[in-house]
Amino acid sequence: MLRGLRIIAENKIGVLRDLTTIIAEEGGNITFAQTFLIKHGEHAGKALIYFEIEGGDYSKMLK
Repeated sequence: MLRGLRIIAENKIGVLRDLTTIIAEEGGNITFAQTFLIKHGEHAGKALIYFEIEGGDYSKMLK
């Protein structure tokens, strides 16, 4: 089953690595990834990260 996951995170070195490691450790296969820097609003300066993930234990990825 393909699932979408959207995350708002701090914009710092290692965040993308940490997230992809968690997904892989829980058996997920990332089929699509996209990142943006949020420029306006309450989350300005943070990163918006979107993944499409196939397989794995989705509930454990969200912890």
